[in-house]
Amino acid sequence: MAHIILRLFVFSCCVWFSRCELYDGSSCVLQSTGQKGICKLIVECPEAIDGIRKGKFPQICTFVGTQSVVCCPQKEEAASTTVSTTTRRTSNRKTGEISASKCKEYQQYIWKVEANPTLIIGGDDIVTYDCPFDRQELIVGGTPAQRREFPHMVQIGYDGDSDIIWACGGSLISDRYVLTAAHCLEDRSLGFAEHARMGITDLEDEDHMQEFRIQQRIPYPEYEEPSHYHDIGLAKLNAAVQLNTWVRPACIHNQYSIQYSNSIASGWGRTDFAGQESVYLLKVTLQMFNQQKCNRTYKSQAGTNKLRDGIKDDIMICAGSSTDLKDTCQGDSGGPLQVYKGEDKEQSCLYDIIGVTAFGKACGLAKNVPGVYTRVSYYVKWIEDYVWP
Repeated sequence: MAHIILRLFVFSCCVWFSRCELYDGSSCVLQSTGQKGICKLIVECPEAIDGIRKGKFPQICTFVGTQSVVCCPQKEEAASTTVSTTTRRTSNRKTGEISASKCKEYQQYIWKVEANPTLIIGGDDIVTYDCPFDRQELIVGGTPAQRREFPHMVQIGYDGDSDIIWACGGSLISDRYVLTAAHCLEDRSLGFAEHARMGITDLEDEDHMQEFRIQQRIPYPEYEEPSHYHDIGLAKLNAAVQLNTWVRPACIHNQYSIQYSNSIASGWGRTDFAGQESVYLLKVTLQMFNQQKCNRTYKSQAGTNKLRDGIKDDIMICAGSSTDLKDTCQGDSGGPLQVYKGEDKEQSCLYDIIGVTAFGKACGLAKNVPGVYTRVSYYVKWIEDYVWP
């Protein structure tokens, strides 16, 4: 009963004070005292728990599933490490350093094949990295993905009336975090993203599938629906993923420049504008479009609350096809736009995530109409401070 009363109280506070736009890690101010605070899960805020015991309700920032995120008083001695609304924590390390290190760590989960055991150097067998899929040239054309080609691919699901509705994509970037679009974390009609599954290519073959609850949803703080800007977010899983050759994090591209003129998008979305979603993971190779051409495509939205300043090259990537009806579509949102990591043996099977599928125009109905992807390199610092604090 006490829990129900608290939920009702919290709901009224969210409506009255409009506090529900805050997230775990946001800065906040306690209305009762004017003291600065940080939004934290209630279980991580002893002051809030102590207050409840004394009959004093905490100030609510938002909810993570059924858990309350409260404005937790900030201790004076911690004032120098205030968490801003754009990062969860701050660090002195170089941007991109930790994600590059983790990328090398994830190489160990590429399928390894021992060479001829008679060839021994220093008493150890020679081990080579055998890519579990045929690496293809980046040419235009959509085809079914090969098994284990995209071990970082994640499906994001929502609670339906009788079953889970899988309606967005994402990319595994660590053993606990999925990179996706901010608009996928809370869908207008489906509600909060609650589930994540990975390790599958064919949705009817669940032999290597791993499924998790989403414990925490973290949209980029500057994302404000219905705006298309900063449409990127993180989903924290309720448990660590078992990493293997079927489920392996992708790398994060941390430079603005991209050496490829083409890239690959992947997902289980619709195969045409009015079609059914695919039961098999599909990939499509797309060419990069420059900002000027992309702006001409979306000039009708420029100046609106969706795209007030047009296409912004520092935070967006445009990709599509000038020769074929190739594009991402409904159900692909949040999924990756990616390029090959490197040319050396140890990294030849790894992908760099350069973009997150954000929005487009009537997927694949016309040539020369690129889709728009959130440029990941702009957000590396924010991602790293959350995923590897």
